[in-house]
Amino acid sequence: MKSNVSQYDFERAFVDMGRQDSFTYEGKKALYDYLVEMEDGMGSEIELDVIALCCEYSEHATALEAAKEYGFEVDGPWFGAHRLVAMISEIKGIEDSDDEDLRAVVDDIIETYQDAPDEEEYLEEQEEAATNWLNDRTSVIVFDGGIIIQGF
Repeated sequence: MKSNVSQYDFERAFVDMGRQDSFTYEGKKALYDYLVEMEDGMGSEIELDVIALCCEYSEHATALEAAKEYGFEVDGPWFGAHRLVAMISEIKGIEDSDDEDLRAVVDDIIETYQDAPDEEEYLEEQEEAATNWLNDRTSVIVFDGGIIIQGF
């Protein structure tokens, strides 16, 4: 016999099994909503097994963090170079330097990366690429504050 499980019952089951720290509150809510939708789509009930859920799903702060953990490679060296350009740009008097080699290196770096997206835009692009990469390999549940991946 199966019974209906409310979100509170779902969260309480994690506490009762000593797994309250396996997912954040928001993560448990997202996982609960996902499982309820899955039940509705399948037309059958899912048995609540906290240990199985903890083995099958894992929560991460970002898709990029999760994808990197499983082998996703960040797109190119842009991020480090962008930080280098920002640091170099802050050096006082670089334009007035008598060291032509130094000026040439700085100019080359700035020219190469001046049209690159800003850091926030770059991270958004990488997050989207990581989410797509994970989606190609498993199911992901994206929620405000993190991501849960299934399977890996």
